[in-house]
Amino acid sequence: MSARTGADRSAVTTAVTTAVTTAVTTTVTEAAVADLARRDPALPALAELLDPRRLAEALGRPVRVTRRRWKRSADVVVAFDSADGPGWIASYADPAKLDKTRERAARVGVELREHPRLAAVSGPVRADRELSPTLRRLALAEPGLLERSQVLRHNPHRRLVLADGSRVVKIVPRGAAASVAEVARVQAELAAQGVPVLVPTVLGSGAASTPWWGEGDLAEHPSAGGAEAAGAALARLHEVRGVRVPGGSRDEVATAVRALVDLAPGLAPRLERLGAALAVEAPARSVVVHGDFSADQVLVGDGVRLIDFDRVRRDEPERDLGGLVAAEAPGSALAEALLDAYRAAGGVPDEAALRRRTASSVLLRAVEPFRTALPDWRERLDVAVARAEEVLG
Repeated sequence: MSARTGADRSAVTTAVTTAVTTAVTTTVTEAAVADLARRDPALPALAELLDPRRLAEALGRPVRVTRRRWKRSADVVVAFDSADGPGWIASYADPAKLDKTRERAARVGVELREHPRLAAVSGPVRADRELSPTLRRLALAEPGLLERSQVLRHNPHRRLVLADGSRVVKIVPRGAAASVAEVARVQAELAAQGVPVLVPTVLGSGAASTPWWGEGDLAEHPSAGGAEAAGAALARLHEVRGVRVPGGSRDEVATAVRALVDLAPGLAPRLERLGAALAVEAPARSVVVHGDFSADQVLVGDGVRLIDFDRVRRDEPERDLGGLVAAEAPGSALAEALLDAYRAAGGVPDEAALRRRTASSVLLRAVEPFRTALPDWRERLDVAVARAEEVLG
């Protein structure tokens, strides 16, 4: 949160300090990080930047890592929260990218902190290299937006989500600006056909807002009534006709497998077998799908609202259903209740396709524990691979 009271700051300091001191990286994950660093000499400080405790020491203050990205031989970017507010640290194999990062920060009036030993720079959210041009434009149209807002999510170089009073504001880089307007159009057309969604207001290039709605999401507030309403809403989404949607990637699983092999080379044979078994085939059915459906994409309150349509496309309906099942623990009562409600509302899942899309969604989500810096991300990757294998049988 950018504007905090003294009590807020004290609470954040306590929470961040607690997170740093209690989230001890497991021995297995520690060894995996060391192995990543050995295999990526282009980023000599990789091990330090991927270890939350060592990162906090390098920054000189307690931090809680919220999101990170690593691309082999290219860059590592880590978003964090601290008592001073949210920030990021980045290291690039190409020195020209460091120079570009400094230049863009200067345009928004920020002098980045240098970390010569890490070949890295750090700064506040508004100086994010890819997001700062959009933020600079927004600052002219809506002065004080970032200062008065609470940062809900910062995916470095990709997305910033702010809570600003009675609305939520999403900000993306210039290269993704067209998708913001496209998704807003799609959601407006879905709402017109009776799908319970929030219709975004486009705030110029690269930003949009939606009303703050409900009491939270279905993952935070699971209930039979919420699951029933969400299942019916998903069935309605899959029934819509005449809505033009963006084309989606057809090689997501192959991309995920490559990323997971990078993280855990020892799993390569099993991951490659899964990738081959889940190779893309033309779907037997094609409907408008959410594309990244799970319980945390359903707001609950007076009814439900489906949110975050960034991956909306045409695909088989089991993509959404499998995404839900994959995001839940095996045997989840919430998933079963939502599936039952989906069927009751007229949805007819194909069981073989549901198993296949559940397995593929498990793989697509398997990198998340690494990206969110969970202290046992390497062990969780083992669990995900075993689960995908079990689902496929």
